[in-house]
Parts: sequence; C-alpha cells; structure tokens
Amino acid sequence: MFASLALNLNPIRSSDPRSEIKTKSRIKIKNGFAIQSAFTLIELMVVVGIMGIILGIAVPGIYRQLHPNPLQKAVDDIREACKAAHEMAVLRSATTSLSIDLKSRSFSLQGASAPGPETGMSPEGPAAFSRVADVGSSAKGSFQLSDRVIIEGLGINGLDWTEDERAEVRFYPKGTSDEFSIVLRWVDNGELRNIWLDAITSYAEFEVDPNKFRHR
Repeated sequence: MFASLALNLNPIRSSDPRSEIKTKSRIKIKNGFAIQSAFTLIELMVVVGIMGIILGIAVPGIYRQLHPNPLQKAVDDIREACKAAHEMAVLRSATTSLSIDLKSRSFSLQGASAPGPETGMSPEGPAAFSRVADVGSSAKGSFQLSDRVIIEGLGINGLDWTEDERAEVRFYPKGTSDEFSIVLRWVDNGELRNIWLDAITSYAEFEVDPNKFRHR
C-alpha cells in the first residue's frame, strides 16, 4: 500500500522540469510587471530633475515677457513707431509724421501739419506736401515710454529739439524721412540707447555703445 502510494507520488515529484520553468517564468513576469507599474525613488528624482531644468529655462523667458526691460521696450516701441509711419506714408502716398511729446514721453502717428523743421518745405516738393490732407490729422497709433526711461537728447535734421515740448519726424511717400536721432536713458542704472533713422531708407537702427552714438 505504501509502495503504491509512493509510486503515485513519484510522478508529481518528478514532473516535467519545463513546467517548473514555465511556472517560475510566469511568476517573474508577474513580479516584473508589478515593478514596472510603479516608480522607484531614482525614477522620481530623474523626473523632478528634468522638470527643474525645464522650469529653469522657461521661467526667465516668462518673467521677461511679464516684466520687460523698460529701456529695451522703449527702443522696440520707437522702432515700431518709425516702421508704422514709414509704411503709412508709402501705402497712402502721403506724408506722415511721427509726433513726439517730450514732456509725456509719448509718440503718435498722424498726418503732417506743417513744413519740415529745417527747410520749411518737404524734400519731395510741393506735390508731396499737398497730399498730406488725404491722411488727416487724427492719431493713427501711439506709444508711451516707461516712467523709468527719459529722453536724454533729440535731434531732427541736425537741429537739437531736446528742450522743446513737441517735435515731428516726417516720413515721405517715396520711402525717405527726416534725419532723426534720439538718446534714451534708463534712470535705474544710467544705461543709454541711441535710435536713429537712415534718411534714405527711413529704417530705424539703434546703438548701445555711447562712443558710437549718432550726433544729434
């Protein structure tokens, strides 16, 4: 009886080794799957590190967008105002002026209302000046400088307008403009910027080196 029982148990004990391997492999797969479904401390640290790098790169750019450098913004605004005046003069075939209020430090686009500051006549002749009425005198756009930026110097056609209350820079239908140079100063650190117009192309350039500033 015991012998038969031993015989009956032997097949169980001597089962196919491959089945044992399969059973063990299934357990390993289960365990492996369980490990992959969770995060280890190292993996979490890697993810946090990557997020820190991304934030370190993105935050300064976001801050600059929300809190722009007032001096650089002033440069960008003046260049944008000059570009808009140039485009308006060319597209409408009419002299356009960039009006500058030195007291309020504001710039606005409008139809020219008086002869040029140097010669009393548009450099493109009476015909060009007669077309000014087609633009009208209402402002077409305005730009306001920050309270932390002041106008250090302003020159138009070789004349110094720094002490005046208002000044006008003219843009003509053929793409030319008055000679124009303005120096801005950031009151926080005394940093200076010079923006000037190429009278032939009426394209606004700027300079950061005071030794290279254009004369007013």
